[in-house]
Amino acid sequence: MRNNQPVTDKEHLLPENALIVSKTDLKGIITYVNRDFVEASGYKESELIGAPHNILRHPDMPAAAFKDLWDTLEAGKPWSALVKNRRKNGDYYWVIANATPIWEGGRIVGYMSVRTSAARDAIPAAEQLYRNIRENRAKGIAVREGQVVKTGFSLGKLLSGLQLRQMFAGMAILVAVVIVLGTAVNLLNSRNKILEEKQIAVRHEVETALSLVSRYGDLAKSGAMPEQEAKQQAAQALKILRYGGTDYFWINDMTPRMVMHPTKPELDGKDLGGIKDPNGKALFREFVAVVAKSGGGFVDYEWPKPGASEPQPKISYVQGYAP
Repeated sequence: MRNNQPVTDKEHLLPENALIVSKTDLKGIITYVNRDFVEASGYKESELIGAPHNILRHPDMPAAAFKDLWDTLEAGKPWSALVKNRRKNGDYYWVIANATPIWEGGRIVGYMSVRTSAARDAIPAAEQLYRNIRENRAKGIAVREGQVVKTGFSLGKLLSGLQLRQMFAGMAILVAVVIVLGTAVNLLNSRNKILEEKQIAVRHEVETALSLVSRYGDLAKSGAMPEQEAKQQAAQALKILRYGGTDYFWINDMTPRMVMHPTKPELDGKDLGGIKDPNGKALFREFVAVVAKSGGGFVDYEWPKPGASEPQPKISYVQGYAP
């Protein structure tokens, strides 16, 4: 395990609305970072691109946590946990880290991680827990998919109720009704195993996005951020996220009315009930119906690819979320 030194006892406090995004290849080499990532890490972007992601690893983090991270991602599953990172100057900062595989053509081609600032009241419990694991005093505890499981208790419970399993799905609190978040991918020609793998990947991506929106929901509920600002920040966070190159997330409510569409902003605020694909499917009404009946699910339809005008076969996973 990489041991980055030196370290200080000075904490770098992240802004409440920090959204730290990075991507790596299959070997953990950084291929993309956003501005918040650069500012939090203390490194220049040029120092980060091409470097191993464990350049941020703090020696206080137990090896078991990162083994679980890679075991989970390589199995094609999302991972989420509270993490202590090291800055270039040795200072540290705490985040809720949400990592997920990036799928293309039915295979994993890299990984994406999205981090937000950690709840202050969760950090002491996390520090103690990780210290116990490092010092082999956490008997009967195993790390599984970002959770520390002990006699049926999850890491989320051990860390004073911090929500660590809220992986990608919808936009919370931000409107006082259930809303739907979806993500679309181009269908491959045949509905076979490749399509099934696509569906799994799409669902994982949507489940990973929920943590971002829910985080802003928590900030609004606690009074740490005004509700209107939380709405805007959550929508912006999803608006810039991409996976598989051009695949994206959008948000509509149960009217259905568009809350945010990243490639067709002209739809924002508009009633979507009358929009149909070339086959006559009222797709947005179908999205709402699936959520109303089952809470979430897949919908196939036709929709133009980003930058194109002609509809193409698509499949979306939509999921409802209520405050």
